[in-house]
Amino acid sequence: MDYDPTYPKNPTNLAQYIRKFRKDKGLLIREFAKELGIHKFILIKWEGGRLPHPKYLKKLRRAIPGLAAIAQNSYQKNVT
Repeated sequence: MDYDPTYPKNPTNLAQYIRKFRKDKGLLIREFAKELGIHKFILIKWEGGRLPHPKYLKKLRRAIPGLAAIAQNSYQKNVT
């Protein structure tokens, strides 16, 4: 694998976890967005640090194993 400065080896937040999962699957943003049933610009915002609207969390949980705990931590940090 080539060096990629945007690849989060050890993700510490939801945005990094989503990006790592997508890159590990070898998907482009538009491909993963299509798989999730969302527009690619929504996924770009999520990977940039914006928290997904709760209505999208169900789709993300189905697509990304272990996401529930990470998402919960991200939302709790955002509230406090």
